[in-house]
Amino acid sequence: MVAAVGDDHDGPSSGAAYVFTRSGIVWSQQAKLLDPDGAAYDYFGISVVVDDDTVVVGAFGDDDAGSASGSAYVFTRFDGVWSQQEKLTAPDGAIGDEFGVSVALAGDTAVVGAYGDDDQGSASGSASVFLLDNTPPTIAATVSPVPNEAGWNNTLPVTVTFECSDSASGIASCTPPVTLTSETPGQVVSGTAADNAGNVAAGSVTVRIDATSPTITIDDPSLGTGLPLPAAAITGTVGDPLSGPAEVRVTFTNLLTMSEQSRLATITGSIWSVPTAGLPAGPTSVTATATDVADNTSSPTPNVLFLALG
Repeated sequence: MVAAVGDDHDGPSSGAAYVFTRSGIVWSQQAKLLDPDGAAYDYFGISVVVDDDTVVVGAFGDDDAGSASGSAYVFTRFDGVWSQQEKLTAPDGAIGDEFGVSVALAGDTAVVGAYGDDDQGSASGSASVFLLDNTPPTIAATVSPVPNEAGWNNTLPVTVTFECSDSASGIASCTPPVTLTSETPGQVVSGTAADNAGNVAAGSVTVRIDATSPTITIDDPSLGTGLPLPAAAITGTVGDPLSGPAEVRVTFTNLLTMSEQSRLATITGSIWSVPTAGLPAGPTSVTATATDVADNTSSPTPNVLFLALG
């Protein structure tokens, strides 16, 4: 860190501070830090201290609380980029305090001197201790209604709510709830949280909505009005463009005994099939229903007759 209190970027002696990094034996400038609300004779850079990715820069001429009341600025580095995190001022700042004439930093604790403070008499001086918040807040997304185990919702609307928390400086802003009102195979809903120290965090969740039931038909044997014919297997088609078919359940009813038996079909692409071997012999009625991955269930197909051979 190199200070230049005479820098005139924002007027005479507004000040600046330079960050240099070393690669091998070569030093190069990484950033020039400026007083975000700089003005003439702020003397930004009169004191500087660096600890890892945090820098504190004093500006004892700043006049937020009166001429030369002073202030100090906290900057943090992320991915090689420095940005202001917060501005420190004395809670009881007054004219001539020159708060920021000296700064110290250790981890998350900063100490700022004000040699002109007069709490114990003229220019008796003081030092203020600040606990810095260098940790981003937390943000978590909640989907309501809760999706099924496969991650799908089958009702509308669906609302994403963001919960933000920060145990140090507190939350300054949190993305409000987002409501989805149409089906989607996968929409990313993103939110951000910012704390009062300027740290920002982002979170997201992918929402999948399929509120439409699958379609299903029995293709063989075909629906007809003649006498039932033998069939070694029942086959048909199933479709669901969003979440996709999860299962086809086929129900057989022996028309002599009125006994029922249910079987799950094998699905290959859009074709499903189920064998009839082992069913009680006799004329049999069959119907099928489909369920998709989002747990939507189709209406039963019309009954189809065939002759089970036993």
